[in-house]
Amino acid sequence: MRHTFIVPDMSCGHCQTKISRGLEKMPGVRAVSIDLEQKLVVVETDLPREEIYKAINELGYHPR
Repeated sequence: MRHTFIVPDMSCGHCQTKISRGLEKMPGVRAVSIDLEQKLVVVETDLPREEIYKAINELGYHPR
């Protein structure tokens, strides 16, 4: 399953790395790709969308 989020407050390489590393540590996440310019986070996973949303939020960002 592929979940796509817009993360408007992701603004720099540090943000990108923090989100990517945080999500990649989660069991069940197969891949994370981030487009910083468009503020998109795409996650390949078997986890429900709500779990990924919660994880991004716990990292300090506000996904939509």
